[in-house]
Amino acid sequence: EPLFRELAAAGQKAVTVPICISPWGKGYLRDEFLPTVRDVRYSDGRCELDFSVFDEYVDFARSCGIGPQIHCYTILKFAHRFTYYYIDGETGEERGVTLDPAPSEWKAFWRPFLVQFERHVMEKGWLADAFIAIDEGDPKDQFTTRAFLKEVAPRLKFATAANKDGRLFKGLDADV
Repeated sequence: EPLFRELAAAGQKAVTVPICISPWGKGYLRDEFLPTVRDVRYSDGRCELDFSVFDEYVDFARSCGIGPQIHCYTILKFAHRFTYYYIDGETGEERGVTLDPAPSEWKAFWRPFLVQFERHVMEKGWLADAFIAIDEGDPKDQFTTRAFLKEVAPRLKFATAANKDGRLFKGLDADV
């Protein structure tokens, strides 16, 4: 709590929330950033999400004065091809699937998550403040990710940070 209050006093306006296992990649950071959304996948294609930790985390950060924005990391990682993790519904074990952004397998993986996530933040009254955030993704991948987000969860906002020439992002419809 003291750290969060210090961040709020310094002017932090966005709650940074990891919504998937290792949103910046396993081994990239010393702290793997455990997910605030429990993502359980079943062999029949069902995706069950538990938002209880997400809700508690956002409520806590806001009670400390951080917000109103909620930046949720992330459906697109640094590298073009990346491993996304989930809990196997049959075994309870963590599994990973390595995907390229935008092809049908990537879309099939993220579609049920994003549909449920959009509905959840709407029910919580957080839709105006919730952003799917991308941190330094490849420009081409950010354009395709934004288009996909508009298709499956059109009311969710999009935030991005770039580590490349800003001209490469000209026309990207980012909210932040």
